[in-house]
Amino acid sequence: MEKKYYFVIGAKNVVIAEAVKVLEEKGAAFRQLDPPYIFTQDEVIDLQMQGYTLVYLGVTYRSENKEYMQITDSPLYKVLQLTGSEFSITDRQYMAMDYYLGKFRFDWAANLRKLIAAGWSKEEIVRLQRQNREALGFDEEAENTAQKAVDQALSGKTDFLVVEWNYKNESTDFENWLPILDRIFWIQNFVNVLIITPHNAAYYGYGRIAAQIGSCASLTSCSGGNLAQFLYPLAENDKCRAVDLLKTETALLRKNGLLW
Repeated sequence: MEKKYYFVIGAKNVVIAEAVKVLEEKGAAFRQLDPPYIFTQDEVIDLQMQGYTLVYLGVTYRSENKEYMQITDSPLYKVLQLTGSEFSITDRQYMAMDYYLGKFRFDWAANLRKLIAAGWSKEEIVRLQRQNREALGFDEEAENTAQKAVDQALSGKTDFLVVEWNYKNESTDFENWLPILDRIFWIQNFVNVLIITPHNAAYYGYGRIAAQIGSCASLTSCSGGNLAQFLYPLAENDKCRAVDLLKTETALLRKNGLLW
């Protein structure tokens, strides 16, 4: 008996968007979840009783007790494979992007460089970056204000950037900073940037500097690593301290030859 697949879809990006298009064209059964992408055990049992084999695409948490589930396959590859669809050249590009960016999103700059090393042109990557942001829900206002903010930041001609982005960005998920980070990648080889919005702030660069910025701003919620996300807005005096810290630390990076 041929298997009946039911696709449970979490996350949002250009690869997921392409997978949904294929499912719609094939008339396949699927459900696209809203954040935090929880699919309960009762729903699983109900669909299994209907004879469905469940396929999870970009779903991290799928039960009421938030059971962890690691997704390693490209969602688009899985959909094309299970629906018997042909793989186009564009599909393969999307899957390559998913491989480089989807698994290791917090090493964002390094993975973009991998796409370049794999032979992708700047035009191809910029096109996919924009499609990805569209799939994530960024509108023209976000794009225009991001471009204006980056242009303003670059006028300072420093080895670090302080980007004041006047956009309602209440979430601290990594993807919500892409209108800024995608643009900066092509302008400044070393990403050492503090992004400030009316609602929160993020630093991309060295984890050690990120922790220091969080400390000088007296923030209790701060995650380190390649991208630090601050869950509260920076007060004006905190912002000044953070900028002074960046000046000092960037001078040390330059002295030690760590600026690219």
